[in-house]
Amino acid sequence: MTTRKKPGRRQLPPPTNQQVSLKVAADFTKRYQRSAPASEKAGFFFAEGLKALLNQPGVYGMRIYHGLDDTGRYRMVLVGVDEQGNDIVQVARTPRGKTRIRALAAGSTEAMLLDTHIPCPPFCPHDSPLA
Repeated sequence: MTTRKKPGRRQLPPPTNQQVSLKVAADFTKRYQRSAPASEKAGFFFAEGLKALLNQPGVYGMRIYHGLDDTGRYRMVLVGVDEQGNDIVQVARTPRGKTRIRALAAGSTEAMLLDTHIPCPPFCPHDSPLA
């Protein structure tokens, strides 16, 4: 039996180890900080919000979008992603009252997304090799 892919949809690659060594991560952050010295170095999110985002039904992973607010300040938008690689942006209720998470579902309410990070600077560790 052959599985057909829906047109316009990309499958996620198989799960891989996405860990990075401290040396490589520090090289990445230093390179970024040299290229954009006036921008934020990082953003802090509380574990409670991250757990809630990741524990929504259907969440397979998380995607981070980079953006700017209306004052031009850098923002990170975190969104849950389903197994097909779709952003989970709305929640639909089934006729029996069960919650079903879908990407861009008509007649749905918004799913949980995160943005309100605590910026670094000024809230940065003084002794981290990443800062």
